[in-house]
Amino acid sequence: MGTRLPAMRLQSLRWRLLRTVCLAALLGLAVSAMLSYRQAQHEAEELMDGNLAQSGRILLALATDDPQQLDDLGARLATLASAGASRYEPLLEYQIGRNDGSLLLRSEHAPESPLSVAPGYSVIEHDGDPWRLLTLASTAGDFRVQVGQSIKLRDRAALEVARQAVLPIALMSPLLLLPLIYFSVRRGLKPLDDLAADVARRSAENLEPLAMRLAPLETQPLLTALNRLLIRLRETLDKERRFTADAAHELRTPLAVIKVQAQVAQLSIDAGDRQQALAQVLAGTDRATRVLEQLLRLARLDPLAGLPDAGDIDLAELARQVFAELWPTTATQAIQLHSDDSPLLV
Repeated sequence: MGTRLPAMRLQSLRWRLLRTVCLAALLGLAVSAMLSYRQAQHEAEELMDGNLAQSGRILLALATDDPQQLDDLGARLATLASAGASRYEPLLEYQIGRNDGSLLLRSEHAPESPLSVAPGYSVIEHDGDPWRLLTLASTAGDFRVQVGQSIKLRDRAALEVARQAVLPIALMSPLLLLPLIYFSVRRGLKPLDDLAADVARRSAENLEPLAMRLAPLETQPLLTALNRLLIRLRETLDKERRFTADAAHELRTPLAVIKVQAQVAQLSIDAGDRQQALAQVLAGTDRATRVLEQLLRLARLDPLAGLPDAGDIDLAELARQVFAELWPTTATQAIQLHSDDSPLLV
């Protein structure tokens, strides 16, 4: 029983649909989560570039406003850096100098990059790790500021932001989507359940066609095939009923003749008459056996196939055989039977 249930589930249309739709939905969720993860990572990197530019502009404004306070500014910034930074806030390293490249102030771990490079973003190698740098120049062109962050730390912060943004959606979506898929598939297959219930409620005598008016388009070929089968079953049962009636009708006359001949033999005093009546009983029995064999042969015939040994039938000879069978009955009722001796073949 335990090994039979999984096999039944594999053959079930409901389980097959659930498996296919769930796999497709989970694959779509995985692709969507990956794209969302990359987009969130990109947005986090853009946000950190914006913070880098904002910090650089603040330092450039401070240096331009009062160059004499740069030493005090360095001490205060070092104090802020030593207070610790969160994982979403990579350490900021900077250099402040003049337009000619002379250095005025530099943080402890800032990359030693020339200040004379063109303003804008750049990527350099520092202590074996890549760094993201931004070079800014004052409006008057007398001061330059260079700020930078380790790309490794930036990527770690961006990945953490992206993970926090995507993880709740990735965890909640299957919990919400899978029950929705299950009930949707169950509701979509309800017409098949209704069809099965309709067939189960029917009695053995009810062979009327199944209703197709409210059936979905996909189930109409199945309903058409079932209705054709029901029509064939009804026709087969009608043929069996007609065969039973015909057999009873065909056997009634030979049996009546046999009964009459048996009564004649029972009532006959003369031995010759008794032997003749018994001979008629045997002949009637042979005719009844022959009729029964013919009926059974007809019952075994395929209605779509032709007769195996088709041939002509002499209706005159057949009429004489019938007259011979009916003679005992007609003789007692003063009925005369006449037939033409000329053959009539069909």
